[in-house]
Amino acid sequence: MKNPTKRIRMAIVLLLSAFCILQVSAQGTTETKVNPAFVEIEDNPSLPRVLLIGDSISIGYTLPVRKQLEGIANVHRIPENGGPTLNGLEKMEQWLGNGCWDVIHFNWGLHDIKIMESGKHQVPIEDYEKNLRQLVEILKKTGARLIWASTTPVPEGVLSPLRNPGDEVRYNSIAGKIMEENWIAIDDLYSFALPRLSKIQRPANVHFTDEGSDLLAEKVSLHIKKALGITDYLAVVRGYADTMIEYGRDDYGEVHSPLFAAALDRKTLRLPQEQPASITGIREHDRTWTGANPMHDLNLYQALYGLTKITGEPKYAKAADDSLQYFFNHCQSATSCFFAWGEHLGWDFHTEKPLAGRDSHEFYRPWVLWKHCYELAPEPCKEFATGLWENQIGDHETGNFSRHASYHSHKAGLNAEFPRHGGFYIATWAEAYQRTGNEDYLRHIEKLVNYFDSRRNPKTGAIPSQSSAPEQVWPTSNLSLAVDLWDSAEKVPAETAKKMRACAMRTDEVFLKIPQAPQTKGFFIFALASTLQAGSVVGDKEIHSRIWATGYGQETHAQTAMLCLLRYRQIKNEKYRDLFMGAAEQYLTSEPDRSITLYPGALGDAIALMVNAYRLTGEKKYLDRADFFGKQAVEIFFGEYSLPAASSEHDHYEAITRGDTLARELLELWAVQNQPDLDLGFVWAER
Repeated sequence: MKNPTKRIRMAIVLLLSAFCILQVSAQGTTETKVNPAFVEIEDNPSLPRVLLIGDSISIGYTLPVRKQLEGIANVHRIPENGGPTLNGLEKMEQWLGNGCWDVIHFNWGLHDIKIMESGKHQVPIEDYEKNLRQLVEILKKTGARLIWASTTPVPEGVLSPLRNPGDEVRYNSIAGKIMEENWIAIDDLYSFALPRLSKIQRPANVHFTDEGSDLLAEKVSLHIKKALGITDYLAVVRGYADTMIEYGRDDYGEVHSPLFAAALDRKTLRLPQEQPASITGIREHDRTWTGANPMHDLNLYQALYGLTKITGEPKYAKAADDSLQYFFNHCQSATSCFFAWGEHLGWDFHTEKPLAGRDSHEFYRPWVLWKHCYELAPEPCKEFATGLWENQIGDHETGNFSRHASYHSHKAGLNAEFPRHGGFYIATWAEAYQRTGNEDYLRHIEKLVNYFDSRRNPKTGAIPSQSSAPEQVWPTSNLSLAVDLWDSAEKVPAETAKKMRACAMRTDEVFLKIPQAPQTKGFFIFALASTLQAGSVVGDKEIHSRIWATGYGQETHAQTAMLCLLRYRQIKNEKYRDLFMGAAEQYLTSEPDRSITLYPGALGDAIALMVNAYRLTGEKKYLDRADFFGKQAVEIFFGEYSLPAASSEHDHYEAITRGDTLARELLELWAVQNQPDLDLGFVWAER
């Protein structure tokens, strides 16, 4: 029970500050309404209690925070502008009352740095530090989980009251030091607001627009949920998507477009001014840091379509459509009909051309968005499918090809015919046939199917990785081909489909003979064609998949397990299910390895594995583990930012490390937890 005296005192304060006061003047009666943020709320006793302490910036975000935490927490705020630290010291006992607080989110600073008539700060920085230390000690005694909000930026211009831009940085530095010493969480609203100021802050004013306050509220709410042990995956993914839509578009060079940047500085939300530091496992000539690469953003597009399904807001799907439509209509070679995407290419925002010095066209992932793209840009899609035969397949008689071809010219190679890439081509042609009825695409498919069958090892039936290494097999590359053959068979006539399925089944026989060990060593990345035993003949290579490490030529156990799940869903062979579940068992007891360069995609793989293990078995332990990995991923890669970091050791955003995969899987996890019957239509493409 609260002390009656305290309740009377609080009631008096509320009557003075929150209710209407009638003022009589010569002209008549005027009603003055007080901000509804000050109105005392009635607690739901089953929910935790949260207190917001701060100045007018916090007043601005109080109501949207209250709305966002509806049903999660009782959100109170102090019944006035918190003013400077001096005011906090004077009134803290009154503000805290006798009730228990679970979380207190607090800030002082903007009023402390006000310039008074004397020309000095209202609270000099040394007094600010002393006062803030006292306030922290008082707040710690409440036993609440504390969150400090850094003071938001002071803009340039003539301000009233007067404040000097930059003073908030010095005061924030002092406050940050105090919070770190006391192990208090920091909600860095300053860094969050800074790159967005021109869009969310009022001109020559420290205050924010209504939209700006709503945006700050989203960040405040995320921190409060975290303090309450709740990770809001939907809010995290929405923050990523909203930031990419608002700040990650092409507004560089002479032509602006709806394309998404494949790399951004997370602090400025602009393209990096210079090439970001090297990332372990990523080749420099595969990076796109001056523009767009839709294959690197494939799962961002999937997440955007998923967000529209969840929220009902069309802006997300529209952003994906606008980007894809522009890319397919403007970034295609007039010579080869290839797009400026994939393993090595990209579209430069500054020059409005493919990346300088790059010419090699190669798929990075299977493109699983052909349905959308045919609706948005049918002619470029058909031209690409035709160009893929004309300019990617080096020998039209046999079907021999290279995964590399020239973007700028008619130049196709030979003897680097990776099975997985062949599957991507077959899927492209099957989609084109279904759309056009052009039987040329059927002949292209049959040519490649016959070619792969002709290359099988006579002892084992394995398809070598490429003609230049006939004894080398990449088992997952073969399995990826089988998946594409099976899916594509649904789109072609029965005779062609029969050949495709037969090729896929022969590939199953080989893959399932390999002595995989998903619960211990992992899956084979390299095997010998004549024996199906682990081994590499193309240099010193990692033979098995690894549980957390990924990069060029390297995959996680979870990636391969998900590929096994794709094949299991196609043919219901229990051996594939067993391989999948074997990997899931290992992840039940493994934690992300922070001693290595962790990619966001590796956590995305793990979440996908556990979510799908839950769907397959109904056992809650897998969903709990997915949630564990989700919380770890948000902590490691998002932190104070709305964009995921390129890795655990890098502070910028770069799509090549598959932050898009992590975002998509966080959204899938949210859906399973909150709307389990909702089908987001996601397609696993990490193969």
